[in-house]
Amino acid sequence: MKKEKTSNKPISKYFTTKEGYKIHYLIKRFNNNKPFVYFQHGLTGNHTVWKGHMEYMTKHKQSFIVIDLLGHGDSQKVMRKKCYEVKNQGNYIMQILRHEKITNHIVVGQCYGSMVVLYNEVYRKTESKGLVLVGAPLRNPTKIFVHKKAEPLTWFFRAFFVYPTGILGMILGRRKFYPTIRYDKHINDGRWYIFILDMIGTPKAAYSWSIESMIKVNLVPHLKKIKKPVLLVYGEHDIVPYQEPHAQILESMDVRKTVIIKGIDHLVTMRAPIQLSKEILKFIKEVK
Repeated sequence: MKKEKTSNKPISKYFTTKEGYKIHYLIKRFNNNKPFVYFQHGLTGNHTVWKGHMEYMTKHKQSFIVIDLLGHGDSQKVMRKKCYEVKNQGNYIMQILRHEKITNHIVVGQCYGSMVVLYNEVYRKTESKGLVLVGAPLRNPTKIFVHKKAEPLTWFFRAFFVYPTGILGMILGRRKFYPTIRYDKHINDGRWYIFILDMIGTPKAAYSWSIESMIKVNLVPHLKKIKKPVLLVYGEHDIVPYQEPHAQILESMDVRKTVIIKGIDHLVTMRAPIQLSKEILKFIKEVK
């Protein structure tokens, strides 16, 4: 009798949160003692930014889970404000991890995804063993998204961009279909082109209210509460705007290593999946 071949593809699943939101995720389990790797994309991204990582992890028999944030990818698109707060996005994630009984795991968060998982580390019991932070903001992102000297003009940014875009998005953005952008097909495209794709695939309400929530969050005073080992990753052409949060993380957290990937901008996850995956697996061996 022939044995059935086990599929190398992760299983695509949906989970309905206790708030009634439908969240999409991909999961792959291997029967070994390795900790899970939990991947969390950034603002307007989705599970496809991790395609190269998923293939690499599968090849190395490394269990993983990739979650689409609410309003992103194949998760539900909701035209509300409060549901996109950092703390609520973190809550939906924790519900999925508990549902899948994932405790022993390493967290990999990119940009906004880093802020969400760091919020969980500060305010919730996550049972993670270590953190990989890729281009992680810690507080008001105006300096990063606009200009390093623009923080005093945050009110202007909110009044003339965030709120108008969010409100108009709630009113006009109720279309039923938002295409899932295949970011793995655009690894060589420029950031402005990627931004246009973001705006096609992600509701403006999700985009604007996520930024509004990021502006309100300040994780800096709470970082010392996190005692877990940390790997910091940046793109060579993205490190300058992150010098301040980098220094704050170094001062307050157990940073084992900082990796700067040469020739790469902010989009490290989709542009350098093999390099990043190798660093993640090395980090797992050091902290497990």
